[in-house]
Amino acid sequence: MGAGASAAEAPPPFKTAEEALAAGKTQEEVDAYLLKVQAAAAPAEAVAEAAPAEAHSITDISMQDAVALINEKKYLEWNTWPLFLDGTDGKGFISFLGYQSFHLLEVKKAIADVNINKTKTVEQVREEWRKVVVDCMVQKSDLGSSPGRPLWLHFANSAVSFKETYCGDGLSVDLFDAAKMQTEETKKGFLKDGEVDLLLWGPEFQIFLTSEFSKDDAVEFLENAIPLDKLKIYHVVN
Repeated sequence: MGAGASAAEAPPPFKTAEEALAAGKTQEEVDAYLLKVQAAAAPAEAVAEAAPAEAHSITDISMQDAVALINEKKYLEWNTWPLFLDGTDGKGFISFLGYQSFHLLEVKKAIADVNINKTKTVEQVREEWRKVVVDCMVQKSDLGSSPGRPLWLHFANSAVSFKETYCGDGLSVDLFDAAKMQTEETKKGFLKDGEVDLLLWGPEFQIFLTSEFSKDDAVEFLENAIPLDKLKIYHVVN
C-alpha cells in the first residue's frame, strides 16, 4: 500500500483499510501492508532472540481428526492448546469451524483498529479480549446458562503480537499455557474485583488457535507473536 519510509516512521497512505480498498487496492495488498506495519512495530531484540524454526515441530492432521480433537478436548490431557494451520482447499477447515458454536475472536482486526483506522488503543483491545476470556471461562449463575464456551483465536494471515503488545495488565500471556489455565490462581488473574458474583468455572472452556499461514511460513511469522513453545502445531490437510 505504501513505499519508501517504514510504516513506523511515515503516516499510512490511507486512513482506513476500507479507504484503501475503495481506491483500488486489493485485499491482498491491504493484508500485506498490515503485516508490514506489524513487523515494523516488533522490537528488534525479540527478532534477535527468536528460536530457530527447527525447534517447533508441525504435525499433519486430517480435517476430520482435527475436528475430533477439538470436540473431544483431547489436548487438555496433554496440557497443550492446539494451533491449527489450515492447509485445506479453500480454507475449508476454518470455514467449517465458522458454523460451530465456538466463541470466535478474530484477532487480526486489532491491527486495523489500532494501527490503521486508529479507532481503538492497545489498552482498549486488551480489555475487550480480557472480557471475552472471562465470558468463555466463567459459567454464569443464571439457571440454564452455558457451562463455559470454547474460545477460538483466529489469526487469519496475521501475526498479532500478544507477547510484546497485547498481553499485559489483565490479559496475561499465560492465556497460551494450557497447564496454567487449568489452575485456580491463573484463571482468577483474568478477573477484576467484583466482576463475578458467584464464581463457577465453565467445564466447556478451552482454547484453540487457527492460522492461514502455510506450514513453511507459520513459525517464521508467529514465533515472535505468540509463545509457540506452549502450543502443539498441526497442519490440517484434506
